[in-house]
Amino acid sequence: MVSSDENSEIGAIEVHAPYSVILIEGGPTKDIPHDLSDNVGATGSSIAVGTLSEQDGPTMLRLLLGDRDGPDAAGLRIFDGVIDAPAGNISVRSVEGETYLALPVRTATVRLVITTNAAREPSEIDIRVFELQTLKGA
Repeated sequence: MVSSDENSEIGAIEVHAPYSVILIEGGPTKDIPHDLSDNVGATGSSIAVGTLSEQDGPTMLRLLLGDRDGPDAAGLRIFDGVIDAPAGNISVRSVEGETYLALPVRTATVRLVITTNAAREPSEIDIRVFELQTLKGA
C-alpha cells in the first residue's frame, strides 16, 4: 500500500485478530479506546483499529518507520495523530495481549499515520511511525 521510497518497513505479518481489532500502543496501558467509530478509536496512549473479520481471512499488518510524509499510495488514511510512548516502544498487538510487531523509538511522543485498503474490515493495514523532535530544555 505504501511506497518503499518514503518509508522503511520494520516488519509485516498476517494475522487473524481476535474480535477483529488490533491495538497500537506506546507502552503498557489500561487506557484502551472503546469506541471504534469509523473503524478507529484513540486515546493518548493507545489506538484501536478494526480488521477483517477473523473468520473471513487474514489481515496484513505492516509497521513502517516514516522517513517523510507523502501521499498514501492506494490507501485510505484513517488516522493521523500522536501517541505517547514513554516506554520507548511502539507495539502492535491483539486485544488478548499477543504482540505482533514492535519498534523501539527514541522520543516519548510519536506521530502515527495509519492507512487501510478499506473503510470497514480492511485486509491490509499500514502503520507509519514518525519520531517527533524533542524540544531542548523541555
